[in-house]
Amino acid sequence: MPSSLKKLTQEIRRCQKCERSKTRILAVPGEGDPRADILFLGEAPGKQENKTGQPFVGRAGIYLDKILADHKLKRDRLFITSILKCYHPSSPKKSQINECRIWTFLQIESVNPKVILVMGRHAAWGLLKIDLLGKDPIQGEWKDIPSIVTCHPASAMRFPQRHEQFIKAIFILLDLLGNSTNL
Repeated sequence: MPSSLKKLTQEIRRCQKCERSKTRILAVPGEGDPRADILFLGEAPGKQENKTGQPFVGRAGIYLDKILADHKLKRDRLFITSILKCYHPSSPKKSQINECRIWTFLQIESVNPKVILVMGRHAAWGLLKIDLLGKDPIQGEWKDIPSIVTCHPASAMRFPQRHEQFIKAIFILLDLLGNSTNL
């Protein structure tokens, strides 16, 4: 892991910027390949992530792992993080996202992925200021990095229409990368 990303991880683990830091067991900075072509961005850690300090290890993570395997994407070749780094029992607030998203911006700049998959409305607002998700994935850019906005895996695993949207987003992501990546 490059020293800048390693330093960011340490700083995130010590962060006390908002009330979410008081309800966490472990901060969840993110993990994966520090030079990944793909960065997955979720919303916030859940209870399982809070216990392990790792992103997407609960039910939504199991769903995500299955989708990755189905599309021959290797989790250890991605970088996975969330717009919020700490668990909180209530829904994310925009003020919390505003405090925390600088960590995500710095992580993205450090990893410098070729494409970002933004999963969920809080992540979409935090990264791209998109308030509403439609029935199809939304394509945009963050600092010239192509970004695909879709539903969160927790929603995709419960609702067939959202599952279809999530799969469409994966196909868009793969199409954007073409053969220019080693996954």
